[in-house]
Amino acid sequence: MVHLALPAEASASKSTTLGVDTVEVPRLVELSLPEAKAVLAAAGLAVQVQSPTSGQAGEADRVVTQVPETGILVDMGSTVTLTLESAGATLAANSAAGQAAADNKPRFVVCLDPGHQGHSDLSPEPYGPGSKKTKAHASGGATGVGTAVPEYEVALQISMNLKKRLEAQGVRVVMTRMTNDVNISNAERALKANKVKADLFVRVHGNGSPDSSVSGVATAYPGKNRWTSGISGRSKRAARQIQTAVIAQTSAVDRGIYSSTDMVGFNWSKVPVVLVECGFLSNSVEDRLLVSPHYQDELSEGMAAGIMAYLESEATR
Repeated sequence: MVHLALPAEASASKSTTLGVDTVEVPRLVELSLPEAKAVLAAAGLAVQVQSPTSGQAGEADRVVTQVPETGILVDMGSTVTLTLESAGATLAANSAAGQAAADNKPRFVVCLDPGHQGHSDLSPEPYGPGSKKTKAHASGGATGVGTAVPEYEVALQISMNLKKRLEAQGVRVVMTRMTNDVNISNAERALKANKVKADLFVRVHGNGSPDSSVSGVATAYPGKNRWTSGISGRSKRAARQIQTAVIAQTSAVDRGIYSSTDMVGFNWSKVPVVLVECGFLSNSVEDRLLVSPHYQDELSEGMAAGIMAYLESEATR
């Protein structure tokens, strides 16, 4: 999490008013039947299943449609109707998709870094290669002021959502982590992006401020220093594309792009890199939005659009 010393804004442009007896319908499409049932039970919602045409519903069957749709506010205890596709049909489709992917080598590689982790590691690591100045390896990040959901969890949820959207467009996605129970330093995350020769390294974070009225999205990129001068320009172009697309998709407060020369995850990177601050966990409205499946969809859709715009534009340079 990076704290921005910026003027206060009244609140996020997009808001939600969740009452104590209402709940937002979660995204269930592509989940298995047991997974969907578990998610609905956690949300306090009932389930009705429409079996696949092949016969009795099975645990391996996948949800293909849901009513009500993701993001709709309903009364606690309401029923969500799921339509399933048989596991056999899904397997055949995945086999065909896998063959198509094998026949078409991905044009782009993107490394996604869900910020922070479940447990802090305050042991020191150098600011950059050869630096005597150090920072802590990793921290757990912020916690939602109202939801109490930690930043590392929100960052992973958004990153996994973004991963699916990029892969659907033929991008090879490499994750620095896919669970919260890890111990990976910021330098190690950058080194992973370097190892796979990522076309872009995208770090996903939340934000925080002592002023609870501050809200909005910002995107950081590396300023020029002895480690990042070769990637600063491309990173800035990526930051601008992503920030523009996210604001267009979410209508969040636009806090712009900014450069930083003291982020370890930037200084160790040899590939273009950005850090997207998806919203303020210190703002009660934005905190609720950041844990909302619908808003996570919006953020991920915007980031995917910006990333693809950057990758395509760089490919033609």
